[in-house]
Amino acid sequence: MAKASDSSGKVKSRIILAILGAGLLFVTIVFEGRRLFLWLSERGSYRYSGESSVVPEQDTVQHDSESVAVDSAVVRYRRKGIESGYVIIWRDSLRLVEQDRTTLIELSEVTYHGVYNAAAVDVSGEGDEDIFFVRKDGGTGIDIDVIALFNPRIQEVIEVSLMDSKDAADPIVDTVWSPNSTSSLLKAEREYLERIKFNYGFEASIPESDSARPSLAPYFWRKDNGDKTEGILKIRRYPGTSLYGEVATEPNDIRIEPYVIGSQFKGSVIAHDTQRNEDFIIYRPTMIWHWVEPEALKTFRRILVIGTRGDGLVIVHMDSFRFKRFPLEGELGIIVTIDVVGDSIVVNNRTKVELPRW
Repeated sequence: MAKASDSSGKVKSRIILAILGAGLLFVTIVFEGRRLFLWLSERGSYRYSGESSVVPEQDTVQHDSESVAVDSAVVRYRRKGIESGYVIIWRDSLRLVEQDRTTLIELSEVTYHGVYNAAAVDVSGEGDEDIFFVRKDGGTGIDIDVIALFNPRIQEVIEVSLMDSKDAADPIVDTVWSPNSTSSLLKAEREYLERIKFNYGFEASIPESDSARPSLAPYFWRKDNGDKTEGILKIRRYPGTSLYGEVATEPNDIRIEPYVIGSQFKGSVIAHDTQRNEDFIIYRPTMIWHWVEPEALKTFRRILVIGTRGDGLVIVHMDSFRFKRFPLEGELGIIVTIDVVGDSIVVNNRTKVELPRW
């Protein structure tokens, strides 16, 4: 019985020591974690790594142009002009740290990967700061800058996504607001974001006075001709080879004098006038994925035949610039090769389309 009692006592002692050890480890982790947070917050009004940008009206952000966007940022902020705490932006959540209390705010519908700009800003002018940050998003066909404000008093994020299509014919940036953007509690934040979105690439419109810029040639071609399926094309000319220099057709032997003609990958069909030393767009597909293969450009007398990867077949008379588009569906809609046989066009070696009698 004595041995059993001694054994039981030893087990109890070990259990007590294990509990005490676990408790000590827990306290150490919490203490060291808090020290880490405080160390980060004391190193500046924010911590971030990413591309250079500007927070207008309150430029408190310093930039490191050599670094890349990361998954986290730490920003200190004030309430009524007095430092109150800091916010940790971390992937798909925000951690609000105030007076030794941490509030985890999870927002499952958004991700904060790629934050490249962060700062505390007083959007109302009353000494209550919000956390401003910018992140990158997008895919193969679009670039997205998301500018956002986190209000720590009501613990909500309001954001606007600036959707920039990679299609040169569609350079105007669209905006998509978060659902809470109409909330009266976020009125000051909405007004602030409305003001500064222009600093991040937003343009309400492109004026006609900009039409002489070669970089906007696709935009103005689509504005002039984009809805037409037949008729007379409006042609805008640009000096030199500002457009034709980007042509991807190699070797380029498509000629209808005085024009040399080529196509761009995910771009336009462009002509260079060798007599006037000017470039102009003949045709711009409705989408960048509907580009024209070099093998799908042919000539017939003074007519240019264009086979697209989605817009069908396009016929352009190079004297009058009269044109007609023949939509083709299914596999024929993706034209890889065309041949002119007599008065017909053979598409992808299988289907004939009659040339118009102009």
